[in-house]
Amino acid sequence: MIIVIAPEQDVPQETETLNTMFHSGLECFHLRKPLKNYQEHVSYLNKIETKYHHKIVVHHHHKLVNTFPLKGIHFTEQKRIDHIDNPGPYLKNLDLFGKTISASFHNPEVLANCSFQLDYHLLSPIFDSISKKTIPVKVLTLPLLISQLLLWAVLLLTLYRKHYP
Repeated sequence: MIIVIAPEQDVPQETETLNTMFHSGLECFHLRKPLKNYQEHVSYLNKIETKYHHKIVVHHHHKLVNTFPLKGIHFTEQKRIDHIDNPGPYLKNLDLFGKTISASFHNPEVLANCSFQLDYHLLSPIFDSISKKTIPVKVLTLPLLISQLLLWAVLLLTLYRKHYP
């Protein structure tokens, strides 16, 4: 599955393009607009055809799942750090039945030690990132890329075996 992640800043014709992408078969869109407030998120979602809301995962203002029939919520790294060890108080007022919960990780060891059962993870950065300028990325040569992918594959296999013995 391909996941499209929103740019932090709005771009011209963004929601129109997104509706077209959904119409063309896009299955999952991560709404990541950290500078928008709750009402601006509502306005953005109202520009997306209602029949596509179930394909949208929100990174901010998770309580939007109580108002819109969204696909799920995503924990940014900081929100995951703040809430994942004791998620009950944070999650109890969210209508998450049938919804996904995902999270961002920037370190394979942290992912390996995460005991919370997530539906999927986003691992980054692999390449230089516009939004993660403070997180250093090694210069990726083909051998380094292959070794990193193998490391992630082993990690994911280990996690799979841990949760599905």
